[in-house]
Amino acid sequence: MTFPPIIGFCGYARVGKNTAAEELIKLVPDVDCECIGYADALKADLQKCVEWAMEHGIDTNAPEFKEIIRPMYVLWSRVAKDLAGNDLIWVKRLEKVVANLRRINVTPLITDVRYHYEIESILAQGGMVFFICRNDIGPKNKEEENSFHLIEQRYMQLTRDFAVYNNGTKEELGQNVMKLLKLNLDLV
Repeated sequence: MTFPPIIGFCGYARVGKNTAAEELIKLVPDVDCECIGYADALKADLQKCVEWAMEHGIDTNAPEFKEIIRPMYVLWSRVAKDLAGNDLIWVKRLEKVVANLRRINVTPLITDVRYHYEIESILAQGGMVFFICRNDIGPKNKEEENSFHLIEQRYMQLTRDFAVYNNGTKEELGQNVMKLLKLNLDLV
């Protein structure tokens, strides 16, 4: 099977985008893949804050911590975009990582697609975007709500045709992504 050069996983926070990518990797052991994210650089920028929390005995892996720190990531994202005068700052930073992975024949799996311009970047590189959904999860904040409203307007067909529901086991999620991937690779 010929894999797309890049695969994105889009969806609200905590719907299972990382899990979908990790389960897909298990199902294609002969394909070299690596999970990466647009927010990796952003998180690296704020790593000192996370280290401070760890030094003070805070469990930074706990879902509660992620909910508490999420507004800081959102704010830094906005500030960096404003300072750079470029909404695509995180896309451009990740494109370098993607290019390096593709040079060594590794398929990047971007596990945090949340903006229309991120989808545009993936599709422009010949990639695919899967929309991971859960019946019990909606937007975490107004920014996420606005972003997904715009995605649904611009990519209505994609959000329907490439939707994968995460309402079962993680293994089922991976299998459903794999089925949709195979179906669409057969159509190409």
